[in-house]
Amino acid sequence: RALYENWRTTSQWLMAVHAVILLCRAPKSRLVDDALAAHLLGHTKELARPIPDEALDLHTVSGKYELGRTEDSPRGQEHWWAEAGRIENELPDPDADRYKKLVKQWWAENRQYPEAWKPGDDHKPKEAQGKPYRLPLGVERIGQIVKVPGNRQGDVWTVDLDKGECDCPAFGRYPGPCKHLVAVKAMVKTEGGSRGGEA
Repeated sequence: RALYENWRTTSQWLMAVHAVILLCRAPKSRLVDDALAAHLLGHTKELARPIPDEALDLHTVSGKYELGRTEDSPRGQEHWWAEAGRIENELPDPDADRYKKLVKQWWAENRQYPEAWKPGDDHKPKEAQGKPYRLPLGVERIGQIVKVPGNRQGDVWTVDLDKGECDCPAFGRYPGPCKHLVAVKAMVKTEGGSRGGEA
């Protein structure tokens, strides 16, 4: 990355040649590609693998409720430190060891996180708060294209009513349409489906 940035600012081929040589001499491995292929193939019915025990910790339904591995139980704490929380090739660090010792001690004392750290209603998605998303001021509509201002200054999301798509980060990431698309469709329905003009 440093060589690329230097090449962009200086246009010197020295930077590009240096990068090529480094890449040619770097150790090679197909581990990432093979691991991805094995992961995808392993999700087929014929090659499905059982979930390993170390993955059934206090963060999973099976670990928490079926195996009793809760944060405040000796069984859950023992499993976390022995299996689920263990890191391979962990870098030795005296500070990490100190904090780990304190967490073990305070977990054994059943200490709880401060209330301020627990998610409140203001941290939940708007749908969970019972407050439907409302389109902000400044929405512009040209035909079947609607521009929706985002929360941050300069952000503008484009909703395409013909395609039923939105270019915001949430679209396609979660099941169902994003909040912008839902609100724009509701707006158009209120307008009687008129085309053209501004909202």
